[in-house]
Amino acid sequence: MKKLFILILTFSFYFANAQKGALTVKKYTVGFKIKNANIYVSGVFNGVTADLNFDPSNPVLGSFEGKLDVSSLATGIEMRDKHLKKAEFFDVKNNPFIIIKSVSITKVKENTYSAKCSLTLKGKTKEVVLPFTIVNNGTTYEIKGVLSLKRLDFGIGSPSVIMSNNVEVLLNFTVAQN
Repeated sequence: MKKLFILILTFSFYFANAQKGALTVKKYTVGFKIKNANIYVSGVFNGVTADLNFDPSNPVLGSFEGKLDVSSLATGIEMRDKHLKKAEFFDVKNNPFIIIKSVSITKVKENTYSAKCSLTLKGKTKEVVLPFTIVNNGTTYEIKGVLSLKRLDFGIGSPSVIMSNNVEVLLNFTVAQN
């Protein structure tokens, strides 16, 4: 579940709190879930900055980059949060940020896209695919995506029969054009 928090943080950072670019984040929720002892454990994170440079009506021509402050993860249980920040999981001391950068964005169908991204988590960089949707709500756009990750690919925790290797990072952003 610690690994799941890291993945969620990674995913959210590239959509949250735009500081420059074509879009400004108005609100966001970045969460994660992982199965541990046959129960889903979930959490959220804060501490995200992002540079979103794309037109929501045609995102394939754009790009995004995000940076997540791993120390901002929260599961609602302080002891668990502290444990997840230790070297075995996110290693916040040596890897304080998760970075995600889009490499390319392709249109799958109306309002549905797929972003090939470079994800750096706990010092390891891997290519990941982030499927997402964009819905025009008039003055704002809602961006939703689910990133599926394998925690062991990034050295998060160790193999376990109790904790799943699969983590889902759930993203929901409301953005407006600058």
